[in-house]
Amino acid sequence: MSAAKSAAQEIEDIKSQKELRYEILYVHLKRYILFRFLLDDESCGTDDLIELANRSIARSLNINEKDVADLDLSHSCTGSSSAVTRKILLLMALEKALDIEIQPEESALITSVADLAELVFTKMKK
Repeated sequence: MSAAKSAAQEIEDIKSQKELRYEILYVHLKRYILFRFLLDDESCGTDDLIELANRSIARSLNINEKDVADLDLSHSCTGSSSAVTRKILLLMALEKALDIEIQPEESALITSVADLAELVFTKMKK
């Protein structure tokens, strides 16, 4: 199964929960993020979204993760790195997929999968 199809399946698994529980939401969100970032379970020894984004970038460029910041050409006048951009794109995709709205102020506070799961859980329980 392709990563896109697998990510979509994780969203469907979240939506199909009769009674959404945080623990289940967290697991599906973590898998969703790994599929979206084209990572596997072995590379996800962290919950930090920027670290996961950096690992994703390093993997897609076939470089060492430590070299990502040095080679980040998009870290320019906008002041945002490729990892931050990837995080924002992930949140936008998640908003659309789950039909929720994440405010910019909320987005800035999300640093981990756990933070994201808490916010999504709150928004989906409304």
